[in-house]
Amino acid sequence: MNYNDLIRIVLDDKKYSIVGDALLNAAATLHSIDKGKPKSVRVKNTVLANALRQVGLSDIHRRSKHKLADIYEAIVGYAYLNNLITLEDLRSIFVRFESERLDSDAFIATLNFLIGKIKGEGKI
Repeated sequence: MNYNDLIRIVLDDKKYSIVGDALLNAAATLHSIDKGKPKSVRVKNTVLANALRQVGLSDIHRRSKHKLADIYEAIVGYAYLNNLITLEDLRSIFVRFESERLDSDAFIATLNFLIGKIKGEGKI
């Protein structure tokens, strides 16, 4: 399987993006608590889309930011539902970033971590 196959798989089943969206928002909210500024956080599509572009997955540049965010969320959901990551894994990645507000760098690091986990399992 290559990256395009993974993208097709994760987009074929809406559950992946739903679970990934919930996990990312929960991890970002926990990050705000860890930084002493508790609030409910909704990760923006623009941030996820930019992170996905920066990682350089092929054949994504012609897609809308909403679709790119769905792909990112679906990869997170796929990794979670296949027991490759936990909410605590996401939280531990975010802890490395000093700012209470997570930027693209945090989500690039997260995506690279996820891709490494998926590759390690022979999924791509």
